[in-house]
Amino acid sequence: MIKAGSLLYAVYVCLLISIFSATLLFIFTVSIEFSARQSIKERLIDRCESCLNFYLSDSNNFNDLKPEMIDIFGDGLVCEFIKTRWGAYTSLNVKAFFKSDTVQKIGLVGESNTENKLALYISDLGEELKLSGATSIKGNMQLPREGHKTVNILGNNQLNKPVVNGHISISEHTLPKLAFGRAIFLDGEKWISFSQVKNQSTIFRSFKKETLIINLENGERIEDINIKGNIIIKSNDTLYIERTAKIEDVIVNAPKVVINDGFHGNMQIFADKEIVLGERVKLDYPSSLVIYPDKDGFDKKITISTRSEVYGGVLIEGESFDEKENNKIRVDEGALIIGDLYCNGKLQLQGKVIGSVYAHKLEMETESGDYGNLLLNASIEADNLPNDFIRLPLFAQDKKLMYGMVKYLW
Repeated sequence: MIKAGSLLYAVYVCLLISIFSATLLFIFTVSIEFSARQSIKERLIDRCESCLNFYLSDSNNFNDLKPEMIDIFGDGLVCEFIKTRWGAYTSLNVKAFFKSDTVQKIGLVGESNTENKLALYISDLGEELKLSGATSIKGNMQLPREGHKTVNILGNNQLNKPVVNGHISISEHTLPKLAFGRAIFLDGEKWISFSQVKNQSTIFRSFKKETLIINLENGERIEDINIKGNIIIKSNDTLYIERTAKIEDVIVNAPKVVINDGFHGNMQIFADKEIVLGERVKLDYPSSLVIYPDKDGFDKKITISTRSEVYGGVLIEGESFDEKENNKIRVDEGALIIGDLYCNGKLQLQGKVIGSVYAHKLEMETESGDYGNLLLNASIEADNLPNDFIRLPLFAQDKKLMYGMVKYLW
C-alpha cells in the first residue's frame, strides 16, 4: 500500500509542477506579446521617420496649415501631420500610429536651400555701392545698375583693400517681398501673469500641450529664472532680459526688447519698435529678431552690439517708402550673424554675416561724417554658410524646395 504521506507529497509535487508550468507559459505569452508590441513600436519609429522625410520632401505640403493623414505604404500604419506657426518657422507635429500605439515627433521646419548663394542684395535706387577699408564680399550679388566702386574714407590707402568675389547682376527697385506675415497667435491659449511664476526657478511647457503665455506688467524684468518650451513671453512695455535668465525655444513679444550684456540663450524676438542686443550676447540657433511694419509710427530699429552673435535671422520690414527710410539695423564691429539679414530700411553693417544680406539702403555714420550706400570693414560670406543650414522661410519660391528640420522639440 502507498502511504498517505507519499500521496500528499505527490500532490505537492504535481502542484509545484503545475505552478511552474503555468509560470513558464505566462512568461512565454508575455514575452511573445512584448516582442510583438516592441516590433510594432520599432516599425512605428521607422514609419514616423519615413513619414517625416516624405513630408519634408515636398514644399507644397507647407502652403497651408491644414492637418493631413497619410498611409504612405498602404499597410495600415497611418501618419498624421499637424502644422502650426511658431514664430518665423512652422512647427510640424508628426504622429505614426497603429491601433493604440503611437510614436510622435515635433520640430521646427524651415527651408533647406543649397542653391541660393546670394551674398548681397541692394535695392536699385540710382546710387552705386561704395566699398572701403577691409570690406569683403564672397558670393553672388544683385546691385544697383551703377555697380560698385572703392572709396577711401580712412585716409590710409594701405588699409583700404576691399575684396569682391562673385557674380554681379542688377537688382530691382525694391527688395524681394517676404512670404510670411505676422507669426504670433495669442487667441485661445493659456494666459498667466509673470508675478504668478517669477519666484519659480524653472518654467517648462511641453510642445504637446497648448501654448502658455506669460504676461509681464510694466517694469517687470526677466532675471534669475529658467524658461523653456512652448511659451510666449509678452509685455506691453519695454521688456528687459538680464544675463542671469536662461531662455530656450521661447517667443518674446513686446514693443521694445532689450537683452543686456552677456546673455546666452535661444529665442525668437518679435518687437513693434526696437530690439537692442547688448555686448557679448549670444543667441543660439534657431533664433530670430523680427520687426514688422507699423502703420502707427516709424523709427523702428534693431541694434546688435559688438561681440554679439545671432544664429538664425534678423529682419525688419517696411511697407511705405517713408517707413523704409526710417527703419534701421546697426550691426557693430565684431558682431556676427549666421543666417539671413533682411533690412527693408537703412543698414549700417560693420560686423560679419555668414549668409545673405538684403538692404533697401546702406548707411555709415563715422566721426568724419555720414555716408550713403557704403560698406566699411564689413564681411559677407554666403559661400561659407553650411549646405545643411535651415534658413528662415523668407520668400515665396517659384521652384520646389526641400524643407528641413531646424530643431526637434519633442
